[in-house]
Amino acid sequence: MGLAERLGISKPRSARQTVHTFSRNVRIIESKGNGREMESQRTVWHTRGWTFQEDIFSRRKLYFENGWMRWECDDAVWCEVGSIRSQGHLRPDDSRTAFSRIIPNLGLLQLMISSYNRRDLTYPEDALHAIGGCFFAMSRSFVEGFIPGLPEAFFYAALLWNPYTMVTRRVRKSTVNDGCLPSWSWAGWEGSLDLRLWTIGFMEQSPHREPSRQLDRVKPLVT
Repeated sequence: MGLAERLGISKPRSARQTVHTFSRNVRIIESKGNGREMESQRTVWHTRGWTFQEDIFSRRKLYFENGWMRWECDDAVWCEVGSIRSQGHLRPDDSRTAFSRIIPNLGLLQLMISSYNRRDLTYPEDALHAIGGCFFAMSRSFVEGFIPGLPEAFFYAALLWNPYTMVTRRVRKSTVNDGCLPSWSWAGWEGSLDLRLWTIGFMEQSPHREPSRQLDRVKPLVT
């Protein structure tokens, strides 16, 4: 049944399962479906900008999506069917670990902004507010702060962001104030970003750091 089926506000559960009995104490449940039916990235919740921080900072999550249920915590992901975790996705537990470090992690920041900027906002001018909690959590390592979404300590490299596909200019809807997001920041544009230049070609490598922290110093392009 749906989570609130008795109240008439949800539809019956669409998941299909078959129970196979092999003996008195042995039963196997066969789920009729595949991993794609459970991908949270296909639901509205994972397309909204303001839910990005909810996903990052929540330590335990129980999803009811596409007729299936999934539990996630820092130690495991338990699904009724299929597998939804793949390489290259931003893992909330990795993010929280990085928040506690004192060394800036540009690679994580790059992945975080790339994942976030594809999401939808009712008010485009909220682009920095809806990810502000993540920037605050990273203030221990990025002590200089952020200039409209760009880390001040790596400002020279941070300006070298590029659109990965077609991007759309974010235009203010609210009339509360006249402020707007600058066009030279990724925050002024909605869509997929290419931030590889943040960590390629403009850093000095230090052999004394672990691999994920080798790129630790920006070289200015002009003096």
